[in-house]
Amino acid sequence: MISREVLDKRGIYWENRINKFLTETVPENPFVFAGDSLVERFPLIKYFDPRFINRGIGGDHADGLWERRELMALEKKPVALFLMVGINDLLFNYKRHDIPEHQAKFLAYVSEKAPKTKLYLHSICPVKSEATSPQEIQAVNNKLKDLANKTNAEYIDLFSLLADSKGEIWQEFTIDGVHLSESAYDIWAKEIKKVIRLN
Repeated sequence: MISREVLDKRGIYWENRINKFLTETVPENPFVFAGDSLVERFPLIKYFDPRFINRGIGGDHADGLWERRELMALEKKPVALFLMVGINDLLFNYKRHDIPEHQAKFLAYVSEKAPKTKLYLHSICPVKSEATSPQEIQAVNNKLKDLANKTNAEYIDLFSLLADSKGEIWQEFTIDGVHLSESAYDIWAKEIKKVIRLN
């Protein structure tokens, strides 16, 4: 399904997560969260029921989603897919100008394979890092918001909820300047519960 060339390019951690996805039992009509380490570390089971499945991979980039697009459980007809990815592209100067385009390509695939799946597109979260700036993150977020409008996705703005007056992440919301604290995940979960209905 995923070529050896891609697995070698992405690295052993990425491959191990792929192998985990391949062995997981996924319920019908799941809620799928896709993205990087911020998604992977989201303790979905703490906030939601077992229909919520995690397809986050630490260190992944926006184009990595395309290479594992067949592992999003779309055959299970997800109720919704939540996407957050792009901060690694900025922090590690990896195709940093192509984040919206990579997300658009991925979302188009999801819509084709699972047209009834509701799409939710997250902003990139604020960070405290010299590798990017609040201005650059918000410039990308503006493009992602436009993408959400074009793809009939709902945009979830976490940046505004987690950023201080300088546009950097509040200290209480991060453990290292990038990754989120428990209190930040509390806020994120609260936002998710605002936009979905659970039976």
